[in-house]
Amino acid sequence: MLPRVGQGPSCLFCPRPAWSQHEEILDAVWPGVTVGDESLSQAVAELRRALGPDGVRLIRTVPQRGYILDVEVAADPPSGT
Repeated sequence: MLPRVGQGPSCLFCPRPAWSQHEEILDAVWPGVTVGDESLSQAVAELRRALGPDGVRLIRTVPQRGYILDVEVAADPPSGT
């Protein structure tokens, strides 16, 4: 995984069904660096691959806007773990 790719998901954690704008993610992952949308697209593709078969479902694209991390977030892990 690219070094900065792992920083991307934190940008996506927001109350559902909110989405993160391209610019917001670029600023969080590459602060002070000018990068294009292609770098973000590659990073998202790599994250989706790392998440396996459900990657595309879990990180959804909002056309012309950004991305949504489409998962339920639980505050406490299930009992027995």
